[in-house]
Amino acid sequence: MSLLTPQEAGDYLRIPEKTVHALCRKGKLAYVKIDERGTRRFTMEQLGEYVSSQSVPTKPFIDNSPKARLLSPKGGEGVNKGPKSSRGKSEACQPEDLRREMRQW
Repeated sequence: MSLLTPQEAGDYLRIPEKTVHALCRKGKLAYVKIDERGTRRFTMEQLGEYVSSQSVPTKPFIDNSPKARLLSPKGGEGVNKGPKSSRGKSEACQPEDLRREMRQW
């Protein structure tokens, strides 16, 4: 196991050394205390745990645009690919359907 200095930990995290010390003082970043003076060293596991604790989960993308709402069926998901008119356009895009849909808003 190799121990990293605060400068090396900062380089790894791409943050200034001062920020590394501030994170330690706040208790957000774990470290190994080397001596009575409080010399700090860091393991890769500790840095990895910090990165994991700061990671923000992604949210699923939901298209709430008016066009997506017009094309989605009443059930909610997917695109309404209704029967095509004689001109090849979907019936969901016809003006009378759009007016009816807008009245429901």
